[in-house]
Formats: sequence, C-alpha cells, structure tokens
Amino acid sequence: MKHQPPASFRYVPFIAEVASTFNESLLSRHLIASATDRGEKLALLNERADTIRTTIYRQTLFAEFEKAAHAHQEGGGTLTAQWLNRTYGDLVRRYYGPAFTLGPDDDIEWAYIPHFYWKFYVFTYATGLSAGIALADAVSSGEPGARERYLELLKGGCSLPPLELLRRAGADLTRPDAIRAAARLLDRTLDEMEALITPFADPWSTGGLANHIENNRWFVRTYPQLILDEIDAGPVVLPDDELAPPPCFRSRFPWNNCSTPWRSP
Repeated sequence: MKHQPPASFRYVPFIAEVASTFNESLLSRHLIASATDRGEKLALLNERADTIRTTIYRQTLFAEFEKAAHAHQEGGGTLTAQWLNRTYGDLVRRYYGPAFTLGPDDDIEWAYIPHFYWKFYVFTYATGLSAGIALADAVSSGEPGARERYLELLKGGCSLPPLELLRRAGADLTRPDAIRAAARLLDRTLDEMEALITPFADPWSTGGLANHIENNRWFVRTYPQLILDEIDAGPVVLPDDELAPPPCFRSRFPWNNCSTPWRSP
C-alpha cells in the first residue's frame, strides 16, 4: 500500500494479466535476440506465436462461447450437452477456418475449461496480452516516458477506471490499435520462422513446422476482425462523475463490472 490507500490499492480483474504479459513479452524479445542456435530460436519463436494464438485468439473464442451460453440460459433455453457441444464446435470452425479438421471430441473441449465454472474472466487474457505487447513495444523501443508511464500503471491500483489507467500508460483499449499490433507481431514472428526453415527445407524435419506456420497465417488474416467484431472499436466516453463505477470494457462484453469497486482517489 505504498502508493495507494487501502480503498484503492488492489488492481481490478480487467488489468490483472497486463503485468505478467508485459514481462513475458520483454523476456521473449530478449531470449529470441540472444539465441545463437537455429533450433533454439525456432523454439522460442514458436512459443511466442502460440502464446499470441492461445492467449488472444483462443481466449476470445472462449469469451464468445461463455457469452452465448449465458444469453441462451437467460433467454429461457436449456444448456444441454448437445447445445453446448454444437455451439462450441461451430465457434471452433469459424475461428480456425476451413483448413481445420475438428476431431471427434474437440467440440466438448469447453467442459474442461475451469474458468467457465467460475466467472467471466477469459477475455481479460486477450485484452491483457494485447496491452502487454503494446506497452512492451513502447518500452523496448525507447519511447520517451514509456517506462515511467508503465510504472505509474502498476502503482495505480484501482484509483482510476482500468481503461483510463491503461490509456495513460500508453495502451488505449477503446481503439483497435493494440489488437492489430499483436497481429503484426504474430506476422513478423512467422516471417522469422519461415526464414529459418526455408534454407533447410526437409519434409521430415520441417514439414510439420511449415504447416504450423501456414495455419497461424490464418489467425493473422482473421483474428483482428473476429475480435473487433466482439468489442466496440469506437472511443469510450468516461463518466464525469468521479464516483461512477469503472466503465471497464464498455462493449458487447457487458459482464465485466470489475469485481473490485472503483473508488475516487
């Protein structure tokens, strides 16, 4: 409680994943830049590509499924296993594209995701990594004031609405810029992977990896729009009343009311 009083020292769920993903992004950059072995660099690049895919793209799929399930039940529908499997399977097909073959049990993957039995949280992984990448980009590029703004975010607790804390730090999640920046980072990562395997084209050792790269290109082409379809790309007008609850992600993600109440500083 060094920087905030007891009433506002806790961070809210919306920004819970930002600090960890910011650190992971910086560490990933350092390890990739320092790698001297081709195999090691490929492994690190693949790890970054999968992190973006599973944390931004896949978690948005989870959020859309979670929202659909609650809307169905609140509208008087029954959440049968058949409905849940069909809804989840349809989302996987839409998100992963025509080249993806759904396995016999893939449509029941939802059943082992523990977050679905707890509360609306999964979308914060997507927003957290998007913000973390944007902030890490600014700091690592030496942008004036970026480091100081990020540290102020960490000190902010819940003294301001989370969107405002992020905006002041340099990641405005009321705009699509951070999501598109993450897509560009995935694209650059795949370019680096292709550059490393192309001179050593060997169907036994690199064929599977080449297919993996091509599959990830699908996400680069489609996921920014899929995600933006689920959020409002327009600016959010913050309330003038300082005692108003935080706007959080004021969009078609209506469930995030920020479990920790925002209090005026």
